[in-house]
Amino acid sequence: MEADLILKGGTLICMDPQRSVRQADLIISGGRIAAIESATRQKARRILDVKGAVVLPGFVQCRTRLSMTFFRYPEETASQDRQRRLAGLEAAHDRASAFSSAALGVAELLRSGTTSVFDMGDATQAEMLFQAADAMGLRGAFGKALADKGEGLPKALCAPVETSLKEGESLCRRWHNADGGRLRYAVSLRGLLWSSKLLLAKAAQTARGQGLLLTAAIAPDREAERELRERYGVDPLRYLLDSGFVGPDTVLGQCDVCRAEDLPLLVRSGGSVCHCPGSPVVCGEGRVSLPEMLSAGVNVALGCNDPLWNPSLDIFTLMRRAIELQETREGGPATLSPRAVLEMATLGGARALGMASEIGSLMPGRKADITVLRLDAPAADAREDLVARVVRTATAAQVSHTLVGGRVLLDEGRLADVDWEGLLVEAAREAAALRRRAGDGEAGA
Repeated sequence: MEADLILKGGTLICMDPQRSVRQADLIISGGRIAAIESATRQKARRILDVKGAVVLPGFVQCRTRLSMTFFRYPEETASQDRQRRLAGLEAAHDRASAFSSAALGVAELLRSGTTSVFDMGDATQAEMLFQAADAMGLRGAFGKALADKGEGLPKALCAPVETSLKEGESLCRRWHNADGGRLRYAVSLRGLLWSSKLLLAKAAQTARGQGLLLTAAIAPDREAERELRERYGVDPLRYLLDSGFVGPDTVLGQCDVCRAEDLPLLVRSGGSVCHCPGSPVVCGEGRVSLPEMLSAGVNVALGCNDPLWNPSLDIFTLMRRAIELQETREGGPATLSPRAVLEMATLGGARALGMASEIGSLMPGRKADITVLRLDAPAADAREDLVARVVRTATAAQVSHTLVGGRVLLDEGRLADVDWEGLLVEAAREAAALRRRAGDGEAGA
């Protein structure tokens, strides 16, 4: 039988149970990996010569904010000022600007090899996130960013609990499991700072009742952690664990507040943590490090968070920052290995999305979500070093092909069926209009 596509001659980092690294041909049919073998006699509609390239599972990011792709600031701006301005800009989105921002973000993700995301959603224009991902082929979970406590937020970004959940139900009916499950609706809380106890309880109830993913940011900094501790009477993570909010369907962002005594509860809950290396780390006595979480059995994924902390959607930058952050924290050589970081960026994300049997590894039967890297020099002979080489030195510019469900979305470094230059022009126009609506003169795409 004729295959749809063969990736021929590459070196595969499979992320299978054996963590195989081997040279083989990868045969794709019906959107899935049909076989990994020598395909000397196999016919296909298209054969891609990837000799000398590295073939990996498509990267998975579990905390993105595609509606905020436009909103990038110079680092010298105080974070509190940036946070207020970001909220003002988000509230000023209309359908056109939200779609353009999301489309630009999707394009950047695909150009850097990310094939799946768990996006934090948008308060007023979540529909546009789905439309952009639908049009451009990205796999992901999206939703309405829920908040009912308005301290420091524009009015448009907050709504009563029942109103928000009803709007979310409408989005869920339209988009959940669209295109064969490529797009899913998720219940997304903006963060504990802006969520009442009622919203937390109702959000968890909705997610469990409908089989949806659930996410919330815990505490972005020490000040937020103190405020939340005063509100709940205990550490914010402990409150979520004790209240039953966290389960196997839950991904927690900004979770550097985990204390040693809470770690067994987090492991038993089955919840995942999304590590965002650009975000400020709430370190201190009694708090566990990322390697300690991994050693205890917590599933950890990677994500870029929003442009308040990470102006780039580049997964390679995130992987390197994750290692550098641990080096800084430990004051010596990294205790986080490249292999562990690559697992966070692939299988860790797949587990967080509840899709470890479908994506995150190169195995027969898995969905053909694939990234191809053409490194500057031939692949190293010592295969054990190839993972470290990818994590420590590879760049987004070296991504030659990105596939989602067997569909080639980035082909020899060019987006398929997307006018990149036109996308940039449209983004600049919409970002300028957005700034005018918000009365902001600096932020832009």
